[in-house]
Parts: sequence; C-alpha cells; structure tokens
Amino acid sequence: MARRLGRIAVPAVVLLLGVFNSPGLVGQQRRQDGGVAANFAADGAFTGSSLAGWRPVGDASWRAENGEIVATTKAGGWLLADKSYEDVDVVAAFRCTGACSTGVLVRAEPTADGGTKGIFVSVTGEDRASYRVTLDAQGRETSRERLRPPAPGQLRVAPPPPATAPAPPASGGRPPAGPPPMPGGIPSPIARPEATVKAGEWNTIEVVLDANIVRAFLNDAAGIRDGVADAEFGAYGAIGFYAGGEGEVRFRKVAFKDLPALEQEGAHTLDEMWTNISYFLKAVVPEAEKAGVRLALHPNDPPAPLSRKSQQIMGTLAGWKKLITIVNSASNGITFDCGVTRELGEDPMEVCRYFGSRDRINHVHFRNVMVKKPYERYTEVWIDEGENNMFAVMRELVKQKYTRLIYPEHPRGIDYDRERQGFRSQYPGGGGYAAFAFNVGYARAMLQAALTA
Repeated sequence: MARRLGRIAVPAVVLLLGVFNSPGLVGQQRRQDGGVAANFAADGAFTGSSLAGWRPVGDASWRAENGEIVATTKAGGWLLADKSYEDVDVVAAFRCTGACSTGVLVRAEPTADGGTKGIFVSVTGEDRASYRVTLDAQGRETSRERLRPPAPGQLRVAPPPPATAPAPPASGGRPPAGPPPMPGGIPSPIARPEATVKAGEWNTIEVVLDANIVRAFLNDAAGIRDGVADAEFGAYGAIGFYAGGEGEVRFRKVAFKDLPALEQEGAHTLDEMWTNISYFLKAVVPEAEKAGVRLALHPNDPPAPLSRKSQQIMGTLAGWKKLITIVNSASNGITFDCGVTRELGEDPMEVCRYFGSRDRINHVHFRNVMVKKPYERYTEVWIDEGENNMFAVMRELVKQKYTRLIYPEHPRGIDYDRERQGFRSQYPGGGGYAAFAFNVGYARAMLQAALTA
C-alpha cells in the first residue's frame, strides 16, 4: 500500500481530540509501600478503626483493625461506601491469604428490586478484568458480563524534563556508553512493573472510571483488561470492595477522589467547544494551505458525548459534517475511520461518499467492529470478520479518488505475538507485528481488488 500511494501522498496532520493520562504509570517511585502516590490528592480515605460510612452486603464478615479493613470470606460479600461518585479514582493496597478472591466495585447503584448494579474490577488470580455485575438484595451475584475493550488512544505522559540541559558529549562527538539518563532522576532502564497478584503480600490496585472508560492498574502495571462502562449499567454510585473464596482479605491505605473537570481545562459546553475549534481552524487552516498540509481531526473513539464534564464535538456524524463547514478548505478535513463510523450506527460507504466527494478525507483508519448497540456496545474484531464490508469501503475510497494514507490499525492479539519476548500490547486485546502483517496484507489485497474492479 505504501508503494502504491507513496508517490502521490500529501502530508497530513492528525489531531487527537482526547488525551487520557494514565495515573497509574507515571514513574517507578510513584507508590509508597503499597498505597497511594505522593501526588494523589484524595478527597476521601480510610485510616480509622471503625466502618462508619460503610455498609456490608452479602456473606462476608467485615471489621476495621488498626487502620485496615479486614474481611473474612464466606460465600462472598461486599463493603460499600455511603458516598457516591460519577467519575472516580480508587486506590488501595490489599493482601489476600488462602484461596480468596477480591476486587473493586464502582458506580454501585441500587436497583428497583432492592439489589445493586455496578462496574466490578476483579483482581483474582488469572481473572483480572472489568465486568458489569448485578447483585440481588442479599448481595448474591446474579449476573456478570465482561466489559468490551475500549479503543486505543491512551497516552502516557512523560516525566518532566531535567532542570538543566545534559552536558555535551566528550570530544569526538560520541555519546556516552550505556542507556541515556532519564529525565526527573528516574532510573534507566525502567524496570517493567509486574501485573500479577503476589500471594500473601501487599499489592496495589488502582481503578479509574472516567466518563465511560474503566482503566485499572495492578502494582502499577496495566495488567487488567480495561473496559467500556455502558451508561445503563451504572452512571452514579458508591465505591466498594469484594471478598470471596476462602481465607482473609485485608485492605489498607484506601483512598479515593472525585474526577471533576480537569483543573487546567474546566468543563465546557458544546457551544464552547465549537467556539474553541473554530478559533483554531480559522487561524491555522490558511497557513496549512500555504504549506501544503492537510489537517485531519479524528472522531471521538469511543464516541462518548461527555469526557471529564466537557461535551464532545466529534461524537456524532453531525459533528463531523459541521467541522468541515467551519473553514471551506481541503486542508480542513477528518480522519475517516470506518470502525468508528459503524460504532455510531452509520453506513461507512455513505459516510465515505459524503466526505470523499467533498475532498475532506485527509486520513483513513481501516478497521472492523461488531456492534450490539450504537454508541455504547461494540467489540473490535479482526479486519475480516466484523460488520463492515471492507472491500466495499476500499472500493468507495478508490471511487472517490482518495490518494493518501490508509492505516489498517488495531491488529488483534494472537498467540504468535504474545509468545515473542518483550511483547507488550499497546491497547486491550491488541496484537503485534504478526497481526499487523495480516492487517496490512488484507488491506493491500482489498486495494488491489478495488483498483482492478
């Protein structure tokens, strides 16, 4: 694909609408003895010898002991806080002895029949994933369904730069031997966190629920499957802990905080967001035209209408269409993502035709999904097994005389990649080089077939 399109490619700049800072992976020295980080500004914590403000549900015995929450498990029970949250960050150290199981519950809402529903993050043995769960009035679990994985887009924020610039290399221009020093005094190379539960030892679990994205970190590593929390399964509710199996579970250094609008950004209405992007485009697009650069704004993925209390402009097809009218220029376009298009419940061919006929497709993401409910419930799948007719999408791109980059992104995870030394998925369910080779080969085959047709 690169050889065929490279001759006539036009530079494109892709703008990412949402940037997610993962609070669990800032640095090796972030935690303090299995608890919160020094920079975690909690607005609630458990440090006492009483469970006042908490209520038990189900079959487990809970008590407070020397600043710790202790659960003796039976059939399985929950401890729920009285205070409720919408977006929340929960951190706790836990130690599990015996064949016990545990996890964190967020947005635990009461149901009409006296039970509870919410989002549960399990940290038991190999079961490290996010679920939607329902409990009956006695706290017994009546349903559990794994959350669908979110689309990639999670970015890590680098440590701050050093206060002084590094000294120039010795004479001869050769850099010093060994790995370069890391900014902020962090050791180099950074040891890879271990995303496993250490039996009989203190572990740290952090759960971040922001809008509809659940991210969890075990011992500072992203070893728990993230998920998308559907709005109907918990929008505002209590936090809590689970204890089940056999043995004893202890929690200490429990802290939690509300996730309001970002302090530096604030909360913005849809009108304010459109005002901001209009100001930017009207200033930048004329200069982009002079430089021969095409801007491509990626849609919201997942297409959530709200993020950190701010409404989102690229969460609907109507928003995509409005964007290109702000400045009438081929340099003001979109990233046409046929996967997100299907997530919205829209027809990728029609959407491709709409923007392609106006020469506003400046970048393409070529991927597939299965959708249960538009906007809310979908699953990313292999490029050849989803609802999108990928040949029809490619044929429409050719018909619209699209000549720029086509990126067959989001390769799925396969055993061959997982077995490679040093493999690390960049997003939940993601693959590596072998999976990417499959995506590229498939996309090239679609391109060649579409050109022939």
